[in-house]
Amino acid sequence: MKRTRKKKQLQFSDVDSTGEWELAQIPAHITIVETANKSIEHIVETMTQVPLDKSILLDFLIGRERGGELSEEQAELYRLQSLLNSRYHGERFDWLGDNPLSQMVRGAIVNETWKPKLKISIPVIQPERKLKQ
Repeated sequence: MKRTRKKKQLQFSDVDSTGEWELAQIPAHITIVETANKSIEHIVETMTQVPLDKSILLDFLIGRERGGELSEEQAELYRLQSLLNSRYHGERFDWLGDNPLSQMVRGAIVNETWKPKLKISIPVIQPERKLKQ
């Protein structure tokens, strides 16, 4: 089977000189989520509505150098983007789906069943200190 390259979202000739050249490099299967002047709730809702055959990219990450500072909100949105873009058998995982696997994973996160639990508590022995006289 012959593989074909996916078309880019924008052609370089479509890009004006206002600094949007980064958009010409973004593949068509990526959906850009705009965050400027939007509430966190609106951004998260937009991210969860992106179809599973697309990947999510937050607009503030375009053209950003690695290691640059992010605000606390931006860092949390970036983590959510990474989670929602997680792949399972080559497809984006449907975290909000009604299938048994999605329900099991969500339940494991909520109930923290992924954390190991110690069955035996081991007492900590403190060494005796000798007091100076």
